Amino acid sequence: MMPNITRGGSMAGLIMYLRGPGRANEHTAPRVVAGHDVIVELAGEGVLSADGGLDVANALDLPSKLFGTEVTLPVYDLNEETGERVSTGERRDAHVWHCSLSVKAEEGELSDEQWSAIANDFVNEMGFVDEEGGASCRWVAIRHGLSTAGNDHVHIAVNLVREDGTKADVHRDYVRAQKIAGELEVKYGLDVLESRQQNARTLSANKPAETARAVREGETYTQRDELRRRLRTVAANSPSERDFIAAARNARVIVRPRYEKGGTSRVVGYTAAMIPTKADEKPVWYAPSKLDRALGLPQLRSGWEQTNASELAAVDAWKGAGRAARMRGYDAPEKVQAAPVSEVAAARVASHDTEAATPGERLPAFNAEAAAADLSGVYAHASMAFERGTPGPLAAASDEFARVAQGQRGSAAPLRRALDVGYQARLMARGAGTDSKAGWIGVMRQVNRVAKRIATVQQERGAADNAAALRSRAEAALNAVQERVQRASGQPATAAPGSTLGARPTTHQRPANPGRTRGPDLGR
Repeated sequence: MMPNITRGGSMAGLIMYLRGPGRANEHTAPRVVAGHDVIVELAGEGVLSADGGLDVANALDLPSKLFGTEVTLPVYDLNEETGERVSTGERRDAHVWHCSLSVKAEEGELSDEQWSAIANDFVNEMGFVDEEGGASCRWVAIRHGLSTAGNDHVHIAVNLVREDGTKADVHRDYVRAQKIAGELEVKYGLDVLESRQQNARTLSANKPAETARAVREGETYTQRDELRRRLRTVAANSPSERDFIAAARNARVIVRPRYEKGGTSRVVGYTAAMIPTKADEKPVWYAPSKLDRALGLPQLRSGWEQTNASELAAVDAWKGAGRAARMRGYDAPEKVQAAPVSEVAAARVASHDTEAATPGERLPAFNAEAAAADLSGVYAHASMAFERGTPGPLAAASDEFARVAQGQRGSAAPLRRALDVGYQARLMARGAGTDSKAGWIGVMRQVNRVAKRIATVQQERGAADNAAALRSRAEAALNAVQERVQRASGQPATAAPGSTLGARPTTHQRPANPGRTRGPDLGR
């Protein structure tokens, strides 16, 4: 999907062009498929008329006219002798931000519903929508048929003067739009542009300030890295959305919901932060897209069975989490306990392992990306159990497999199959016995088999370097667990601490001045 951005000063001119016949009569049935609530209600359904187009343009421009806020760009002339652009010293009106998003002709046409979802995600990620509403931009997405080259596309027009009269941030908008388009290609199953294939396998890098803080505080991990390790662990061990919210709290992670516009009955996303350890410290919030795209709420939900009852229970839990975040009343354990492998985590691995099947059983088609997302979570869980405050080969394996996942997760159906009665004895023997460390070895061997299969798929796709890295990380992770179990073999089997992160331990109200601690919680 290719974004193309332009800036101008006439909202009416842009909207009337988009709803008009086009330069070669290529525009057909122009219609609004998404936008600011006021705009969508005003436009209504069906073809956008000329009068309707003017009404939409006027409604989009209202904040600019109401506040008189100017958004301008410098004017340049071309120096014919040098071929360089030279500033004239003048500035032009540029409060209209216009971006077209197009897919290749061979991908066919998307539905209005698909373009609506893509447009909403795009403007949210670009920062044009404020969760509280006051600092949102007015925007509209208009669709009017295929281009002359046969490409399906949608046009997004944004007024850069927000509802409160302030200016929207468009710094590095070209770069950000390209990155967001790549993420949406993966999320909606579109063809990923070759230029973004490599970048799609990267994780958001730490900022210099984050690294400097970790060094200053004597930590080996930044908050961003530690937060994604914990959230992956929580996801690997949570059989439902409500369990995910509770398990996040037990991992000393705050989550707060993002609701669908117009109410609080439907949660469409979330942000997360580490629980601060000082009374005057504010949480540093991250969207899942800035941590690991496989941790997004739509991706997580694909691995849970969703019913009306479970959705209602989850909304209540999200509201409670949101209140706790606002009030800073974190009902969480003082430290994160090292946890044995859970039945749910073991089942996620088993759902991708052909050796876990009963004779003659027909397994679902192997999905390397979904398997990689589940393995990333189990590796993170093992890292929390064995590496504690010094992340090592297990944490590195978690990151390596997360890059393969590219925002996908497993399906609720294979997980349910793996949890069926026929698997209970094997799963409990491998991962939930009385000796939790020994149980980890059985699960990690199974993880290693699935990891090798993912590496084989990557090899067949022509990604030989990535396949080699996956095999190396998987072997190093297995060896790390085996070495740690051997070192601990002299301890009684009952000495293994903690319970799964999905189970709620004794909790404590956050003290007024907690101070810093050390150990499995990395002082957080």
